[in-house]
Amino acid sequence: SMPNFALKLSAQHGDHSSDNKLLNELLYGWKMETAKRALGARFLRMLPAEEQETYFSDAYMEMVENRGGFDVWSGLDDEEQARCRLDCITDLHEFFFPEALELLSPAERARFDQLLYVGCAAHKILNIMKGGEKKMRTVWSTLDISPVMLPNRDNAAVLNGTNDEVR
Repeated sequence: SMPNFALKLSAQHGDHSSDNKLLNELLYGWKMETAKRALGARFLRMLPAEEQETYFSDAYMEMVENRGGFDVWSGLDDEEQARCRLDCITDLHEFFFPEALELLSPAERARFDQLLYVGCAAHKILNIMKGGEKKMRTVWSTLDISPVMLPNRDNAAVLNGTNDEVR
């Protein structure tokens, strides 16, 4: 489920482009909101049924009152009432989030609050290779030597035209 995915999400991989960095920020925000609700819901389910019923009933009554009372509530269409009830349940889950967070171990709490961003290292490896090649050329020029040609299928024609001293 999406809430379980949010609770387990701990890293994102991408390149260093600004759109990937923005995606990581948005993903972190989504993870935190979704995980908060999931932890609050988990905590609420741990309560005895009678206590759950009291919290749901009180939240429902407050929601109806905030909408203008039962007369106004009754006048709302089914879709609007469903949206209001969903918002009410979401608010209730968020209400219990701080208590749910207290139940997490320090390791679980640290995992909850992180989303690592891992960038691509391919360009770093390429830079290392280019730097290494440049450094080797400098060393070869100071030692007055050159690299040894290693034959392969692609340079066989070139090697066939060289003398043994170059090989």
